[in-house]
Amino acid sequence: MNRLLKISVIFVFSIIIVAFGVNYAQAADPQFLVSWKADTSAPQSYMGKIMPVSGSTITISFELIGTTGNQAGKVLDLTNSNVRWYINGNLLSQGKNEKTFSFITADNNDTETDLKISAEYADPVAGYSYFVDKYVTIPLSHPQVVINQNKISSSIAVGSGTQLFALPYFFNALIKNLSIQWVANGQNIPIDPKDPWNLSVNIGSNYISGSQVTISAVVQSIFDSSIQAQKNLIITVQ
Repeated sequence: MNRLLKISVIFVFSIIIVAFGVNYAQAADPQFLVSWKADTSAPQSYMGKIMPVSGSTITISFELIGTTGNQAGKVLDLTNSNVRWYINGNLLSQGKNEKTFSFITADNNDTETDLKISAEYADPVAGYSYFVDKYVTIPLSHPQVVINQNKISSSIAVGSGTQLFALPYFFNALIKNLSIQWVANGQNIPIDPKDPWNLSVNIGSNYISGSQVTISAVVQSIFDSSIQAQKNLIITVQ
């Protein structure tokens, strides 16, 4: 008799667990749809993600997407919901329906900025509100310069030449506010003020076969010389 009672109690307890498990599964947390952008510059031809660097302004936005009942797949109304924004563990902003936030990252280049969004959610199944969190890691790059040329090979015969052009990426400045200086073996090269990003290189007879010429492109902000990047290209004389 006692054994039958124990079996009955276990059976009933199991039903309760399953029932609560079903209710819990129905009350799934909503999902975050997050996007961000940085105010750094890149050439118009660049199709990738424009990366932030130290000192960049980053703007991040989100929508909360329902997953339960008639909310499933719909953008939730957060008009009366509080949203908190944390950067590297520090609460920087909060407010009702604050789904967009901008900040200046103070992390170093080639590291990352950690961000947490905490949004108040009115759960229609549970019948009360609670906060759901989303963690986002934003990698940081550094200002870069790429030198392209119209030849595949970096070897040039005496008496011939090549055309170089520089492309700046991820500066905290508009491209129109950047300057470039071309340098050959440590000596500044006069540039065309109308087309400074392009450089014609000609190998004269004073170079011997096997020698090398180092061409550098130094790019910096015209307002802040500390914002700069350099790229070197080694040309071998045939």
